[in-house]
This record gives sequence, structure tokens and C-alpha cells, in this order.
Amino acid sequence: ARTHRPKSKLWQHVLEVIPTCADEAADNVKASAEDATPNGEKHDFVSWARRMLNETADRMDDHQWLIQQLTRYVMLEHPLPLVRPPPLPGEVTDEDCRRTGAFTGLRPAPAVVVDVIIFGYDIDLFELRLYELGEVVDLFFVIEMPWNHRGARKPLVWREIAKTERFAPFRDKVVSIAVDRLPPKLQEEAGPVKGSSFSFELVQLRGGMPKVRCVLDELLKKNVLRNGSTMMSYGNADEFADPQNVRLLRHCTPVELPINNAVWMPNGLMNRAFRTDYPVPGLPYTLAFPVFHDAFRSEQIALRNIGAAHSRTRKYLLGGWHLTNYVYPPYYMLKAIGCSECSGRMVRNDASRLGYQLENWTARVLDPPWWKGRITALSVLLKGEPYKSRPHLLEPPRTMLLNRERYETWFGKIDRRVYVPV
Repeated sequence: ARTHRPKSKLWQHVLEVIPTCADEAADNVKASAEDATPNGEKHDFVSWARRMLNETADRMDDHQWLIQQLTRYVMLEHPLPLVRPPPLPGEVTDEDCRRTGAFTGLRPAPAVVVDVIIFGYDIDLFELRLYELGEVVDLFFVIEMPWNHRGARKPLVWREIAKTERFAPFRDKVVSIAVDRLPPKLQEEAGPVKGSSFSFELVQLRGGMPKVRCVLDELLKKNVLRNGSTMMSYGNADEFADPQNVRLLRHCTPVELPINNAVWMPNGLMNRAFRTDYPVPGLPYTLAFPVFHDAFRSEQIALRNIGAAHSRTRKYLLGGWHLTNYVYPPYYMLKAIGCSECSGRMVRNDASRLGYQLENWTARVLDPPWWKGRITALSVLLKGEPYKSRPHLLEPPRTMLLNRERYETWFGKIDRRVYVPV
């Protein structure tokens, strides 16, 4: 599955311009999670959860300690090898472009497509994204910072995991962007903050996007990129468009930009759909994200003002996935203690369920009472349009279908890595 391609000409140009845009301090940010395993001890995740409950319960609210401990588990690759999906079939035609209503026809020449994401601990989901979109995306930009979205220190996980053989096939595709400084006010708050706060998430976006633009602007100066023919997809690591949509963006001329993607949100299990807060008009079980932009029109890039961004956008493409609520326990815990809209607290019941009642914990996470009435079975959606005539819109990503046992939690199984000592 891990075939190595010759480095592209585009990547050679990227390497030339990165020193102009890189922040020296960012390269010196500690990226390693070496101190996550004290005294060389090894524990599988379930044993660690029991130990936390019985021996280190007083540290459950110590975010720094939890991050150090949990990071080693999210960096663990699944033991089953990955099967790479085949190339997308056929070629894009003029009729394919026009049929969507979002494009006027074929471009004179294919556009360059860049994909920009905000990254935390999303190793498994980014792997899935790379294999799904690697064929139709020219460059991926990963914006990362050494704080979570509640202000607690964290390693630069992507910079560490990118060095491994697991991601070797994409080394000439992914540009790492580090946001290494906080505004003075947040420097005082860091540590972590209490309650819901989007301050750190906005710092990650607003600190990272100028560096992304710098790289793109330098490539424009070198005539490597063309104004009007460089498209950008922006979203979180767990939000990505169907590769067919990205291929259309690459080969077709937009009627107008930006263009939303109306993605499906299975919310943990691939046999259901979640009614979202920001759907496209008339399709409540979609999320209108990620968004396609012209890469050189910064006014189109909403600084995470999701509602405003969606209300301005009239065109959308069906297909894609919002893979939130990924129930690999270490990842879920890191997300719970660091997400912008969370309380940032761990509770004793979580440790008890993870250590002794893992199936019970999983069921509780997948079906909490506050989601009652917002989840429906795919079999129900498939009875109505557009899904009745286009059932492929509710199919998992090709890479996931080819690797069901590797991405097993999405099909109702416990991830076997929780029993692997680390």
C-alpha cells in the first residue's frame, strides 16, 4: 500500500519558498511526546485507564499529564495493513460539470487544488483524508500549534508522526505550518481556560493562514501557481469533501465562489446520520462544510464564522463526510479535554467505564440522551431524495470500505489498539 513516488516539481518549488515563510521560532517548538511514557513503562490503554482510576485518580483534572499520557496511544498505528484505494474511474466531462449547477463547464486547463486543515490529534482521520483526496489535491497544509483549544500545552503531533513510514507516501504533499505564539491576553489565560472558549481555535486559524498565504504568494511570484486557477478547500481535519467533488473543482469552471460541500455526518457509526446545526437548505442531515474558495481571495476565507460563511454561499455539491465523534478512546479523551465547546473536564465515570466497561462507555458516547431525536438510520434517508436516486452519497469513504477492520470503530467494533501495550 505504501508506494513511494518521485518527488513532484511542485514540491521542489515548495521547498524553495518555505524558508521565506517559515517562522524560525515555530521550528524550535518542542514537537516530541517522548516524556509521555515515564520510566519506560508500557501499558495497554485499558490497563492504563484502570491504573488511572485506582492509583492516579487525583490527576484526572491535570490536563498536562493526561495529554502526555494519551498522546502515545493516538500515535499508535493500527496493526492491520492499509489497502490503498484504486484511482478514480473515468474522466470529467463538460456535462459532468454542468450537471451540478455549480460549474459552467470544463476549465481550459486543470486548476491546482490545496487543502488546508486545522490539526490537533487527528492522525487516523488525516490518514483517511490523504488516501481519499491525495489523487485530486496537489498540496495539503496542516496548521498545528503546541496548545490545545483550551490552552494546555501539547506536542506538535503531526510534525512527529509525519516522520514515520506510515506517512512516507505523502511527504511531498503535506506542508506543516506551526503557530508558535499566543496573543498576550491568551498567554495569561493559557493553562487551561474553563468553560467554552473559541479563542485558541481562532488563534490557530488566524496565526496559520498568513503562513499558508505566504507560501502560495511566493509560488505565485515564481509563476508556479496561477491567479484564478488555484483553488482552496478549508475545513477541520474530520471534515472532507468527496474526492469526486474535489475533482470537479479541479477540472470545472465555477459559476461563483465559494462553494459549500453538503457532507454526511454519521456521528460515530456508518449506519446512521446526524441532523446538524449548519445544513445546506432543505437537507437537514448535511453539514455545509468544508468550503471551496479561490486561494488568492482572502475575503472568501471565513475565520471560522460558520453561520455567516454558509449564509453567503448559494452553491453546494453533495457528498463528503464529517467524521466527528470518532470513538477510539484515547482520541476521544484528548478531544474532550481540549475542544473549544467542551467543559474541558474528565470525570471519574469515564475512567471506570474505559477500564472495566469499555462497551458501556462506547454505547454512552455514541448515544447520549441529548442527541435523542437528531439521529436517523440511513435506511430511512434512502427512501427519499436525493439519496434514493444517489445512494452512493451515504456510502463510507472508499479507503474506509477497503479497510473496515482498520477503521473498525465506525462499524461498531472496539478498536483493538486499546489492548496493545505502548
